[in-house]
Amino acid sequence: MRASIGRSLDGDQANHAWGVMDVLARTDFPDIRLKCAIQSHSGGSILLIPREGGHLFRMYVDLGEVTPERKARIRETTVEEIEQKANEILHPYTLEVRHVAWHSVYEVGHRLTEKFDDVDDASRSPRVFIAGDACHTHSAKAGQGMNVSMQDGFNIGWKLGHVLTGRSPEQLLSTYSAERQVIAQNLIDFDREWSTMMAKKPEEFDDPSELEDFYVKTAEFPAGFMTQYEPR
Repeated sequence: MRASIGRSLDGDQANHAWGVMDVLARTDFPDIRLKCAIQSHSGGSILLIPREGGHLFRMYVDLGEVTPERKARIRETTVEEIEQKANEILHPYTLEVRHVAWHSVYEVGHRLTEKFDDVDDASRSPRVFIAGDACHTHSAKAGQGMNVSMQDGFNIGWKLGHVLTGRSPEQLLSTYSAERQVIAQNLIDFDREWSTMMAKKPEEFDDPSELEDFYVKTAEFPAGFMTQYEPR
């Protein structure tokens, strides 16, 4: 759909890969049921997020830099390889995965579409709209992708409803791309800083609480409470 209206995702990759999996596991790590970031002195990080139900938890496991030699097969990384890397980061604690509900491997990339509709000028009202991952891509941590994507949908949803029921003029539809493209750029900027911090080694931080402080300070952004639109 994006290509059919002449749009493309433009940006770059951070050449850093992560393995993510929802697992049931046996471990002696004491905070496995708590949301936390683990950073190893030997290199590598893990972000832990407990899942609903109290049994599964999600692990984002740092797979390291993606060199040109690794790029061809990085997405073929197996669950066993992700588990092995997780154990290296967790050492001296251990992790034994008993069941994998879902897993994936991704490279951190920051890309953005120049417009979220099919109009390049003001000659007519837009007829096609894109949202979510069709418009902006980034790392899969902190929940910002889902939340910002739902905000895209809400923004265009109420506007379509008002126009179709005759409560607003058709020109209202043109504000969707203008408003959400700015928010998407803010998302890319936020995630570039967040994913860079997640990939740091502990000794590279000026303060041990720097990562936690950043997450708490910016928590309102992915939740949508920091969204502001310019008057039009």
